Amino acid sequence: MNLIANYDRHISLQNAANILFTRESIGLMNSKDGLHPEIQKEIINKKEGMRTKKLNEADLKKIAQSINEQERQVDALLTPKTAISKSEMDEVKGVLEKRE
Repeated sequence: MNLIANYDRHISLQNAANILFTRESIGLMNSKDGLHPEIQKEIINKKEGMRTKKLNEADLKKIAQSINEQERQVDALLTPKTAISKSEMDEVKGVLEKRE
């Protein structure tokens, strides 16, 4: 039973760590898209001297202790919500229609 509990704990911690790194990775990767190639080259140079980021232990524990939370986190990654509200979209649509 100890072996199974250890495997279960390890897999849950691994899933939590992967989810946290994936969330951060997606945001960071998307933020550099479309930059001028020279800027992207500079980013690559800067990355070489950076330290590894530490995980938020509270988030890690929360995700690691619940398979349901792990599934919720993965679902959130697969079906992201827009950062722009419907009212903001309607406002922009109105501005664009005035230009036409």
